[in-house]
This record gives sequence, structure tokens and C-alpha cells, in this order.
Amino acid sequence: MGVRDRLIPAASLVLALGLVTGAVSCKRKTEDDGRKAPVAPSSAPPDRLGPNEAPEGTEVLHGLRLPLRSRVADKVGNITVVRSALPLEQLATYVRARVDGGTVTAGAASTAFRNVVVKGGDTATQLEIKVQPTLDPDWRSEMHVHVVPKSDVPPEASEEERWRRAGVGPDGKLIDRLKRE
Repeated sequence: MGVRDRLIPAASLVLALGLVTGAVSCKRKTEDDGRKAPVAPSSAPPDRLGPNEAPEGTEVLHGLRLPLRSRVADKVGNITVVRSALPLEQLATYVRARVDGGTVTAGAASTAFRNVVVKGGDTATQLEIKVQPTLDPDWRSEMHVHVVPKSDVPPEASEEERWRRAGVGPDGKLIDRLKRE
């Protein structure tokens, strides 16, 4: 028996032990004990928009964050005109999701939001928003945002007191404010 005959069985024994040891150590952890690594549940929803949902922009008007690709075009008194690249229906849906209260009147050519407040905003600031097509060829739609002025008449005031504060007397004639007592 030569050296060669003694080395071949020894080498094959070492090779077999190495394969067995490697196979045991390469087993997946979930298979041998059934445990998986703990995963913290995500509290935030996935960062995805729904179908036809417009992303928010950075500009804010009376607490309402304007949609992306929208800008304030004009402001006169307490009325602000915002132009948008969004289609009319998509802009109206965007506004509807971000306001509370009031009444919504949807028509074929426009959508009006009356006496609404911005969700999470100042509840004392009531807005009237009208979403309509624009005549500007560079934009697709526009909205007119009007801040509803606060009434100085208390809600418990009588009908007569309301008319007097509006400048109308009991006989239906205008009150001369200079001679008013």
C-alpha cells in the first residue's frame, strides 16, 4: 500500500465532513426554529397618491395649501384668484378634500364651496371658493377664494335690529346715517 492509497480515503473523509458542516451552518434561521426577526409596523401610510389625486404644493392661502402647479394670479381686497394647471374636476376634488362645513354646489361649468373652513386651520375664517375654467390659455382652471367677512351682528339679535344695522328702517326706507341717533 502506497502513500497514494492512504491519502485518497483521508481526503475524501475531510471533504465529506466539510460538506456536512457547511450544509448545517448554511441553513436558514426561519427553517430551523420557526422564528423570524421582528419587524416594526409602519405607522405612516405609503407615500403614494390615489388616482387623479393632486400633490400639495408649497404655497399656502388662508390656511389652504395650494396644489402643485398652481399660483396666486391676482388679489383684490379679500378676493384672491388662483390659477392652476389641474383640470377643473381635479382641482374641485382637491379643494373638497381639504375643507369642512358649509355647502358645496357642483355644476357642469363650476363648483362652489360656500361658508367652508380649512381642515386643521382657523375655524373663525370662513371662505367661499369657486372653482371654474379659466380664460388664460396657459392654465386649465382657476379658483376664486373669498374671505367671508365676520358679521358684527350677534346671532341672538332680533330681525328689527339686523335691519337697523344694515341701514334700513322699520318702514323699509334707508336710514340716513348722518342723522342716526
